[in-house]
Amino acid sequence: MQANETVQDGVSEIKKIGIDVPFEDLVPLGVIDYCVIKEYFIDKELANVFLYKF
Repeated sequence: MQANETVQDGVSEIKKIGIDVPFEDLVPLGVIDYCVIKEYFIDKELANVFLYKF
């Protein structure tokens, strides 16, 4: 996900692997704050986590 994308835009990534999930059917579980620091690299991310019941 890019900085200009919304959480709802992430559903299109799921569709790329052949799963059609309406965003309204997802149950939000929370946000994971993720950070990796290497010698010349810092990766900070926020991951929105959802549950899909089927």
